[in-house]
Amino acid sequence: IDVDAALAPRTMGDEKAPVTVEEFASLTCNHCAHFSKTTFDAFKAKYIDTGKVRFTYNDFPLNAPAIEAAMVARCLPAERYFQFIKFLFETQDQWAFSQDCRAALKQNSKLLGLSDETYDACVANEKLKTGLVEKMQAAGTAHEISSTPTFIINGTEKIGGARDLPEFEKIIDPLLEANQ
Repeated sequence: IDVDAALAPRTMGDEKAPVTVEEFASLTCNHCAHFSKTTFDAFKAKYIDTGKVRFTYNDFPLNAPAIEAAMVARCLPAERYFQFIKFLFETQDQWAFSQDCRAALKQNSKLLGLSDETYDACVANEKLKTGLVEKMQAAGTAHEISSTPTFIINGTEKIGGARDLPEFEKIIDPLLEANQ
C-alpha cells in the first residue's frame, strides 16, 4: 500500500474554480449519507461539473467502522474513490451497522476490484490508519469541526449539517457573482 498516495487529497472539479468546498464526513454518519443521497448529485451538476467549484472530500471517521471504510476507500485506485464513497453512503444501513461490517466492507470492495489480499493489507496498515486519524484531528482543530458533515467554503466559511442545494446556493452564488 502506497500510504502517501492513499492519503492524498480526493478532489473533483476544475483546479482553477473560483470557489472551493471541502466536505468533512464520516462514512457511518447518517446525515452525511443523507447529503450524499439527496443533495450531492444536484450540487455536483450545478457547481462541480460546470467548473464553478473545486470539491474536496475529507474523511472524518467518527468510529471504528468509519475508519476501516475510509481506509478501504483510500486503498482503491484514486479514480474509483468517489464511486466507492457514494456506494458506501447509499448502502450505509446494510454495512455500517451490521454485526460483521468488516465482511460487508470486504464484499463491497470486491465489487470495485479490490482483492482479499489488498483488503487485508489495507485494513492492517497502521501507518494509513494513523495518517487518517491525524488528518482528522488536524482538520478538527483547524476548522473547529465538532460534527459531520461539515463544509468549509473558500477556507473560511463553515456550514454544519446535511444542507440542501438552496442553502448552498445562498452562500456560493454571491461568491461566484463577486468573482465575475
